[in-house]
Amino acid sequence: MIELLQPWALLALPLPLIAWWLLPHAAPAARMLATESALVLLRAMRPGGSEGADRFRRLLLPAVGWLALVLALCGPVTPIGTLVRSSGHDVVIAIDLSASMGRKEPGQRTTAFDRYRTAVAAFLDRLPAGDRVALIAFGEQAYLIAPLTHDFGALNGYLDELVVGMPGRKTSVGVAIGLALKTFETEEQQRRSLLILSDGEDNAGALPAPDAALLASDRNVRIHAVGLADAEAGGGSDILRTVAEITGGSFSTLAGTSDLPDLAGPDAAGTIDEAASPLRRNWSSELLMIAAVLLAGHLLVLRRAR
Repeated sequence: MIELLQPWALLALPLPLIAWWLLPHAAPAARMLATESALVLLRAMRPGGSEGADRFRRLLLPAVGWLALVLALCGPVTPIGTLVRSSGHDVVIAIDLSASMGRKEPGQRTTAFDRYRTAVAAFLDRLPAGDRVALIAFGEQAYLIAPLTHDFGALNGYLDELVVGMPGRKTSVGVAIGLALKTFETEEQQRRSLLILSDGEDNAGALPAPDAALLASDRNVRIHAVGLADAEAGGGSDILRTVAEITGGSFSTLAGTSDLPDLAGPDAAGTIDEAASPLRRNWSSELLMIAAVLLAGHLLVLRRAR
């Protein structure tokens, strides 16, 4: 779709007609006098066709050239994408896909994983466009599903393809933290956050979660853990609370669909629009070239007609 950045320039379109109507005609003294016999001879030498058709052909090139010139002044553009500037904040979301995430707790119509997936979608909608997000799925093993990216829509698509039990039936929070640290390893951002979504079990893996949290603290990675409200009563969220406290992060429980912590930070207000700038293809130069060619062609026709 073509957009005009300065549509008010279209007001210049009727200027040639206005000038033709308002400017005075040439003075009689400036007109060339000819006898009737000379006029008859000139008409006979003129190529076939009516006078109106001849006038239309003479005006076609300058009229189209003027139209192209005015459209170029309007700034016609077509959107081709969005340029996203980094906000300096990277987030890795580690979601638990162990067997326990596929169970439906009493009073719940959906599984724990379904509740987390819905909450993550709402969380991504709140993040500033300049943040980058990666996705990790973990159980006994941890897998990088999506590297750090500004494309939150693609992350939602990856979430829909995840299957409970894919990385193993048991849970290793420490392995998930270790993979997150590797994901952050090659990046030098001002803020790095790890969001762990799990029911709190930690029954597999060679790297204990508290030790992995100490490594994260040394690398200035803050861990925010979100457990399940129904698992809190059984003490299943103790390990999540521990790793969050070690890194100076936060622990909370998921009760609704928008209970994930706000990681945007105090300076993120208003940065959603500032971080994303539309990319446009400007057609002004092409239209100026067309106008120049048409007007030059008109001058050539006039020169040959003399």
